[in-house]
Order: sequence, then C-alpha cells, then structure tokens
Amino acid sequence: MLNPFLVSLIILIIVSLISGFVANTPTALIFIPIVGLLIEGFNFPSIPLFFAFIIGINIGGNLIPQGAACDMLTLKIAQNNSVENLNYKRLLKVGAIFAIIHVILSIGFLFLLTLIYG
Repeated sequence: MLNPFLVSLIILIIVSLISGFVANTPTALIFIPIVGLLIEGFNFPSIPLFFAFIIGINIGGNLIPQGAACDMLTLKIAQNNSVENLNYKRLLKVGAIFAIIHVILSIGFLFLLTLIYG
C-alpha cells in the first residue's frame, strides 16, 4: 500500500502543475473523481488528500500568468496605463517564485496533516 503522504504529495504537485497551464475548473472536474476514488476505493485519509487537491488548484494558477485570468487582466491594464516595470516576464518571475514558496510550505503542512490524520 502506498504512503498517504506520498499520494497526497503527488496530487499536490500534479494538480498544481496542470492548474498552472489549464484553467482551474477543468482541472478540478478531472481530479474530483480521482480523489474520490482514492478516498473511497483505496481508503486513503480524506483530509490530506482534500488539502492537497484544494491547495494545488489554488496555487497552480500563480505559476504562469495564463493560469489566472486576473493576471492577464492586470498585465493588460498595466500596458494600457503605461505602468513601468510590470510586464509578462516580471509577473511570471514573481508569480512563479511565490507559487513555489507556497507549494513548499504546503508540503510541510501536508506532512503534519498526514501525521495527524493519516
């Protein structure tokens, strides 16, 4: 049997990456049955899996500007108003750095959740 922390970590990483390139709603719709099957069919603890799934969906949109409509809108408004030092490259760099920091912090919290509920 697989370790619950490892399964939750895989869900977190895969959902985050997919959510960065695809909109959040389709990603969520694809992974809801997978998470449900892991919980009901394979008896994995639900709280770490739900945490990994929800955080992955939310954080993934920050990996690249196309992952969130508000990032693209921010870039368009900044361009229309001649805002200096706010372009695609800067938003990609800052957003990805913060997303990676959040994923690392989430892995630590996920480990604690797995210890408590797993």
